[in-house]
Parts: sequence; structure tokens; C-alpha cells
Amino acid sequence: MNHTDSRRSSAHLNSLRADAQAHPRKPMLELRPLAYASPFIALLAGTMVSTQASAAGFQLSEHSARGLGRANAGEAAIADTAAVLARNTAGMTRLKGTHVTGVLSFIDLEVEADGTTTTATGITLPANDENAAPNAFVPAFYSSYQLDEKLFVGFAVFSNFGLKTDYDDRFAGLDVADEASVETINITPSIAYKVTDQLSLGAGVDYVLADAKLSTSAPQFIAPGTPALLDLEGDGDDVGYHVSALFELSPQTRFGLQYRSSLDIDIEGDAEFRFPVPVDADGSLELNLPDMVELSAYHEIDSAWAVHGSVNFTNWERFDSLIADIEGDPRSPITLKEENWDGNLRYAIGVTHSLNEQLVLRGGLALDKSPVARENRTLSIPDSDRLWFSAGASYLVSENLSVDFGIARLEGESVEVVETSEGIGNTVVADVEGSATIASLQVNSSF
Repeated sequence: MNHTDSRRSSAHLNSLRADAQAHPRKPMLELRPLAYASPFIALLAGTMVSTQASAAGFQLSEHSARGLGRANAGEAAIADTAAVLARNTAGMTRLKGTHVTGVLSFIDLEVEADGTTTTATGITLPANDENAAPNAFVPAFYSSYQLDEKLFVGFAVFSNFGLKTDYDDRFAGLDVADEASVETINITPSIAYKVTDQLSLGAGVDYVLADAKLSTSAPQFIAPGTPALLDLEGDGDDVGYHVSALFELSPQTRFGLQYRSSLDIDIEGDAEFRFPVPVDADGSLELNLPDMVELSAYHEIDSAWAVHGSVNFTNWERFDSLIADIEGDPRSPITLKEENWDGNLRYAIGVTHSLNEQLVLRGGLALDKSPVARENRTLSIPDSDRLWFSAGASYLVSENLSVDFGIARLEGESVEVVETSEGIGNTVVADVEGSATIASLQVNSSF
């Protein structure tokens, strides 16, 4: 750094310290109510605050307790409850009559960062956070209706994407990553048609609501009170679609395939910068969500045992950068982060055992590959490969009522993140390790 840059940096740091005294840090943003949605959707929105990705990238896969108990192996082929609407709408043709399913999952997250931050002047300080991701509840609702022998319709509300990292106010790398969140709700009407005894087709519309926030702040060692350097928050929506097929090779063996389209959500709201010049204006940011493909297989060995598996592809290549357009700012469009992710694969295998007519046990293993290369990892989304270890059970309460429970342990790799803040010039080098325990409860009714 030359003398001119040093003087500019020093002047800016003094400005931040003065700003911290004059403008205390605002409280954490909470998801705003979605006034244009139904009361039920608004309730789900309130519950989905602080969701955090448990699949690769910031993808959520907590769609059902049964699925969780088998590591989501075979989800597009099994079609045993209305929750199949999240994975293969063609599977509704296996659900005779009317089916309703409600799910509530709890994610207990453990994300630890252990490292240092080095200032532009060469001073090195510890940068540690024992848990940078809050716990989360993730609800879901599904219903399917048989109109005649061949035609079925369904309605579902769930989430495919969610993220929140929120570093402690004492973290010395807040100028690189303070708070990042993405919260989505997928409202999905669908239709399925039984073309032949073996082949069923499905399709539907995905109306997705999203809230997002991205912020960085001056660390306490620079400016007590951690005044915001960058604060972007807003919401938006988009419409996508999904198409699917279910092929029943025999009464014991079937295959499922579903494609869900990509989404481009314009997040519109407020933008605030404190560096290099203060800006407080309306702004927007396009959130590019990936398209997804799932291929599943299911086979009954006998009346007591079944095996199943899935391969999932998520096209995270669409998530290549975060670019903000700020009203009245001549620098717009402003590149906030280069992401440069790749597409990723997830592999899952599972087994189901019917202990008796009322109790069913299941288990599963999965490998979820990260879409983020080492050089593209950030503290906001410190992604890594994950291993899933799952188990679950179903209990038939009566002919028309069943209850499911699933639990999974996710173990992530310890990864190194190296990131430099654009404004102040501090560099954070940290080993970040993430894991999670997920528990889910599900109730199914048919009539």
C-alpha cells in the first residue's frame, strides 16, 4: 500500500469510528410478512425465518420425515405420501383418494470458523466464531386429490432454497462477512395423468417468493459498534415449472424422473453503502436459482424389504455472481461477489424394512458434492462436501392416519477460506467446519 492509499484508508477508518458513535448498528432484519399471500403462506413464511442450507450450496431438502429417514434415497420413485409433490408430481397416481401431509423439520447447525484477519497495514488478529449459523425450523404442506381413474391434482407449499450465516459482533472478519440470508417459499399446484398402467406423467407451476439480505460491517477493532459497510435487503418472486414421469416396470420395481426449472428472481429493496462514498437508495439484485434433475429407483425384494436410490443434479453454474443495481449510483451495476459455482451431484442409497403391519423402519446414506471450488469459497457460504447418515420410522395409527419420524446427521469437511474485503483491505484466512443434525416429524392422512 502506498502513502496516498494509507492516508485514504486512515481517513476512512476514522470516519467509520465517528459513524459508529453517531449511528448505532441496526437490529437484525427479520423476514417481512408477505402481505400478498394467504394467511397460511404467511404463517409458513414466519416459521421459515433463519432457514439454513443442509444440502449443497444453499439448497434445502427437508421435504418430508420419511425422505429424511432414508437420506432422500428413491424420493422420485417411492411415492408413498403426498410429500411426493416435492420430488415427482407424477407419483400422485399411486395415491388413491385424497391425501394430506404436514411436515415440520428442525435443523441443529454447527458452523465453526477458526482463523485470523490481517489488516492492510500487516497487523494479524484472531478471527474466530464458534457458531456462525443459527438453528432453523422448516415446515411443509402437501395435498393430492384423485379426480378420476387417471387424473390427479395436487397443491404443495415447501422450500427448495434457504441460507443464513450471521457472524458474531466480535468476529474480526465482519468486513468480509457479517450476515447473509436467503429465504424462499415454493407454492406449487400440480397435475398428474396415468397414461398407461406403467407410465404416469406430471407437471406443475412453481411460484417462488424470496427474501434476501447481504451485509458487511466494520469489525470492532476498527470501529466499536460495528457500523454497516454494506447493507442490502429486499424481496421478489418468479414463476417456474416442473415436469416428471413415473415408470412402473413391475409391481415391485419403478423409476421416477423429475425436472424443475431455473428461476431468476429480481430482489428489490433498499441498498446502503458506506464505502467508498455513502449511498442510501433503492436497489435490486438478481438471484439466479438453479434448475434441478432427480432420477430415482425403487425395488421391493420381498414383502418385508425394499431398496432404493437417487442421483440428483443441481445446475449451480447459474449462480456465478451477485450484481447490484443501485438507483442513482454511477458505479452501477456493482459486482458484490464473484461466485463461479459449478453444477453438483448428490448420490443416495437407502433401505426400508416392514417390521409388521404397523411399524416400518428405514435408513439411508448420501454423498452431497459441493458446487464450490476451493478458490471460490466465501465466509458467507462456506460450502463443502457432505456425508449423510439417516434413520427413520413410520407408525400406522389407523387405516387413514400415519406418523413418521426421521433423523439425519450431516458431516461436512473442514475447508480453508481466504477472502479479502474490497473496502478496508483486510484478509481473512479461516478453517471453517460445518455439520448438522436434522430431525423431522410428519403426519399423513387419507380419506
